[in-house]
Amino acid sequence: MNNFFKRGFLVEATGEVYPSSNQSVCQSIEEFISPSQKLEFLSQKKPVTFYLDGILYQAEVNEAQSRGGYFINCTEVKETK
Repeated sequence: MNNFFKRGFLVEATGEVYPSSNQSVCQSIEEFISPSQKLEFLSQKKPVTFYLDGILYQAEVNEAQSRGGYFINCTEVKETK
């Protein structure tokens, strides 16, 4: 049976009221990641994509409906071979 649930994590957007620039999205991700993890950005343009410990993720900015503010939804991307 296929796994219908994608793996991922949420990052609270830092700095701006709305993280409009790609640079602010990348900066928020860099601040969230532990120094012991290996982070490599594949694309810093929308959609921001990056490798974290060898796993490909895509980042998308969303509004936090219940409490205001914004978060960055980082979802694992399955690479096709």
